[in-house]
Amino acid sequence: MNIEQQLSQAKVLYEKRDYENALVPCGEHLDQHPNDAEALRLVSKILESLNRVDEAIDAITRLLGVSDFKEPCDYFARGRWLLKVGKLNDAINDFESIISVSNEINDRYYTDVARIFLTYSLALTVRKSEAKEQLALLGDDFLIYVNKNRVDRQYLEQMLH
Repeated sequence: MNIEQQLSQAKVLYEKRDYENALVPCGEHLDQHPNDAEALRLVSKILESLNRVDEAIDAITRLLGVSDFKEPCDYFARGRWLLKVGKLNDAINDFESIISVSNEINDRYYTDVARIFLTYSLALTVRKSEAKEQLALLGDDFLIYVNKNRVDRQYLEQMLH
């Protein structure tokens, strides 16, 4: 199987939710192309799907280290995973990076949801005044789930009082 076929097979297996088997061709592809952004992104998603969150964080961190073009989606994935494992300050940094990178590339797709996650993460720390500033920038109608918690404006306001 050639290298392109390996990555293609890994994608098909991932879509079928056959995560363990998807790791094999993806790993083989990365053995020959260790800095392939698409493969690193895929392996991080596979690892997260297997609840191997620390490994997923390592894979996406590797991607962010080798990629010339910073994708807000990569920071978003890592930020959510860091939040999931309780690394709040690192998660906050990623959510702030999403906003910054999104402004640089003039793509606001992730900006609002990143701001919600940023507000939530800040509210979990002693940085309540920063969380209140971020909350003021959000509209009234939003809903996310963080680690099975339903987070909306009312929930955040209660956290900050």
